[in-house]
Amino acid sequence: MNKSAIFHRNDLNNIYALDKDTLRIILRTGKDVKSATLFANDPYINGISSNAPWYGKAYQMKVLYELSDNYLFYADINPDYKRLQYYFEISDDNQSVIYLEDGCHEKDFITDRFIKHYFKYGFINEADIMTVPISAKETLWYQIFPDRFSKKDCDFSKEWIEGYYDNSMKSFNGNLKGITDKLSYICDLGINGIYLNPVFMSKSNHKYDVDDYKKVSEDFGSSEDLKELVNKAHSLGIKVMFDAVFNHSGLGFFAWQDVMKNGTKSPYYDWYFINGDVNDENFFKDHNTRDSRYYSFAYVHNLPKLNTSKKEVQDYFIDILKYWIDEFNIDAIRFDVGNEISHEFIKRIRSELKGHKEDLFLLGEIWMDSGSYLRGDEYDSVMNYPLNQKLITFFEDEKQTADDFMYGVNYCLSLYQKQCNEVMFNLLSSHDVDRITTRIKSKQKALELYAILLTMPGAPCVYYGDELLLDAPSRGTMPWYELLNNKEMTDSLYLMKKLMEIRSSYKELSNEKVSFIKSNKRLLHYLRPLLNGTLEVFVNEDKTDEMIVTSQESRILFESRYENGILKSGGILITLKN
Repeated sequence: MNKSAIFHRNDLNNIYALDKDTLRIILRTGKDVKSATLFANDPYINGISSNAPWYGKAYQMKVLYELSDNYLFYADINPDYKRLQYYFEISDDNQSVIYLEDGCHEKDFITDRFIKHYFKYGFINEADIMTVPISAKETLWYQIFPDRFSKKDCDFSKEWIEGYYDNSMKSFNGNLKGITDKLSYICDLGINGIYLNPVFMSKSNHKYDVDDYKKVSEDFGSSEDLKELVNKAHSLGIKVMFDAVFNHSGLGFFAWQDVMKNGTKSPYYDWYFINGDVNDENFFKDHNTRDSRYYSFAYVHNLPKLNTSKKEVQDYFIDILKYWIDEFNIDAIRFDVGNEISHEFIKRIRSELKGHKEDLFLLGEIWMDSGSYLRGDEYDSVMNYPLNQKLITFFEDEKQTADDFMYGVNYCLSLYQKQCNEVMFNLLSSHDVDRITTRIKSKQKALELYAILLTMPGAPCVYYGDELLLDAPSRGTMPWYELLNNKEMTDSLYLMKKLMEIRSSYKELSNEKVSFIKSNKRLLHYLRPLLNGTLEVFVNEDKTDEMIVTSQESRILFESRYENGILKSGGILITLKN
């Protein structure tokens, strides 16, 4: 037995409360292990003395996720008194071992004559349970880059049409009224949540260099325009998410302006990370900050980094968030560069804002394993770039098999608690990466990827224009004119709307349960349990066509390149079996 592959620790990645009555216990092993049994009971069942005999009840564990080199076994149990003492018995073809807090032991170690380091879970305290807004599990998001989405009564000017190919810093005058005008289009896609890139005062077209966090950018309109947008969205059943840029400010932000004027005498001097001499005439020179005279986001000189460990900074921005909630009635907040602002700040935000609006959804922009931010006292979810990378890599690396795809998805699911997996913000494209059609160099493959994304656990997001499978710059203008005249776009929209309709019709697809059918080919095949039936998904990335046999009880919900029982290379088939 590969004992070095066996791992469990009493932390939130290995044991946590699903609800006020249920604990999930997870054990990692090598793939030589054939079975794992959890022995668990109340620690005081026979008294509090360390000499009192103690024996656990047996719970057979099941495989939750199969990874490339490991199994993750699990058991969900209901402790009678909400606390637990436990250990594991692990078996391969040749032996069984006992696994305790201090490692593996021979099976006969469980006797009354040895002191044993059992695992313990103190108590299921409701305040410690990871909770997420229930509505977030049922959200299909749509991300909008306001400058490039739509103008009020857009006249499809030559400049706007040419902007379809433009990824520059130039402004194309998209505005809030233009978004409001297109809400019925968004609603028709099956969308029930929109995420807006920043909309507050800034000198750029992207607005990530904020100068005033209360004033709506004049480029986009007014506060009244923003209220109208949110109110109309709500009337259509669409939630609205704002982008909070609190890792750094713009150069026009009042605190930075005061520092520029007064230097070390400024009361806002330690709102930033300043290392150089402010009186030096070169201090505010217009180029990157690799010389560390002050810290900024990614060395960009006009994005000076805020000190979010400082209470006054935290107080200011928490007041800003409360203002956004009260003034605009928003439903969700996305935190830009969410892994660089302090944990303490995020914890205060959650504590104070959830009390202000209980069902507020808090999303962090983090590009890697984010477990330390998803323990129940910070974010509800993060942007799931690890899944993004696993999905795209499968399509770019033709050596990968369906099993490799399974390992990749299961790895992403294994990172977080069940509650988080069900609201994970899953995406293929964004303002920060190439559009998926552009990256993958194929509309059909992009369609396959969206078929997968929209049938995966979590809360998927469609980037504006991806519903047309655009091969264009990530921040190009939305091609409204072409959509009226381009059959290829309307055909893509038809197919994407059918996929999005599946997602919006079966909201329980957010649940974590995925059953993969193993294969050493590139035919993806997995099952998603629904409340009344099973969704079955086939995506054929193999170079050969495949015969697909469906049951008579199955109803086809979506098909592409599927004829007479043959799923052609590049084909998609989604069925529902009641």
